[in-house]
Amino acid sequence: MAELAEGARLLSGFSESIRNEGSNPSLSAMGDKWSVYVLSSLTKSYYYKGMSKDPKERLKKHNVGKVKATKHYRPLQIVYSELVGTRGEARKREKYLKSAAGRRFLREKLGIRDEGSLPD
Repeated sequence: MAELAEGARLLSGFSESIRNEGSNPSLSAMGDKWSVYVLSSLTKSYYYKGMSKDPKERLKKHNVGKVKATKHYRPLQIVYSELVGTRGEARKREKYLKSAAGRRFLREKLGIRDEGSLPD
């Protein structure tokens, strides 16, 4: 239970940094580092996993409809993000998050109780 509280604290801090434009130094000082992120639709039960050097800018592209996979699920918000390093490491982590084990990890981390929320 403490892990869920810690995950929620981390996520709320990340969401707050998105709203406060760079108050999180890890986002401001990312440089060439890649991140993996999970987006959640605000209108439907839909989660999208992706990778980017700048998750805030990528979220903007998702929300204006420039990404075919998420166009019909707008608006979206970032619910989870990890700074991972190289593009290769980010791709590997993204693939993990899309696997059954990764979906279980996200359910626990995000405190999602409904098994149908992150489809297998």
